[in-house]
Parts: sequence; structure tokens; C-alpha cells
Amino acid sequence: MNCNEAGELIGAYALDALPADEADATRAHIAGCPTHA
Repeated sequence: MNCNEAGELIGAYALDALPADEADATRAHIAGCPTHA
């Protein structure tokens, strides 16, 4: 997942509204990205 994809999904992630696979990918991106941390 890149920053653009994460940026589009971060709101839904915060609301726990993503399917498990997208939530996992978003969580992994956030863990390694200084922009979205």
C-alpha cells in the first residue's frame, strides 16, 4: 500500500469500517510511514 491509498482509507480505518484485509494493509502502512504515523 502506498501513501495515496492509505490516505484514502485512513478515515474508514479510524472508524473501524474497513474489511480485515484492507485494515491490515493500512495498519502495516501506518506502522512504517512517518507521514501517516
